Amino acid sequence: MGVGRGRASSSAPCGAARSPARASPARRCCSTAPARCTSLLADPARTGRPDVGAPGAFLHEPDGAVVQAGLVPEVAQRLGGRLLDPTIAYVTTDAPAGRDVRPFVHSYAVDDVLPFHVKTLRARLRDLGVGSLTIKKRGSTVDPDALRRRLRLAGDAHATIALTRVAGRQTVLLLRLLP
Repeated sequence: MGVGRGRASSSAPCGAARSPARASPARRCCSTAPARCTSLLADPARTGRPDVGAPGAFLHEPDGAVVQAGLVPEVAQRLGGRLLDPTIAYVTTDAPAGRDVRPFVHSYAVDDVLPFHVKTLRARLRDLGVGSLTIKKRGSTVDPDALRRRLRLAGDAHATIALTRVAGRQTVLLLRLLP
């Protein structure tokens, strides 16, 4: 999915079509505080295309409502961040997300960045004692269930990884969810 400007299909603010209790954080925010959601909309003349660059210390995954509404460039601008790839909606920064943007992203600390090779990933996860794994992916054709079987995980620790492209190359980011 691209990250350009788009329009939400619903007439509700930012596409908030569900009840606030069942909605995602961004949609819940948009439906309960439309002025705050509207403040995410930047002046299109100032926003432009976000920069693209190497992974920083933090990875921010925009909420699905943000992606569908085409507001990833605005979120990247508010975070002071850059995209990992021009067509993938992952934003990276060198500083944690500010309070004003937190409702619109899920933020992770980036603990390691590896080229995608099953053997390398298996060895790294084994060293960490990982037995259960959450796999996030954008811009990768890897089947998470097949990868999990190939990794043959054994251990007590849990880890989260993101499979994505960085500068056109398949990359794995070892992540830690931030509160």
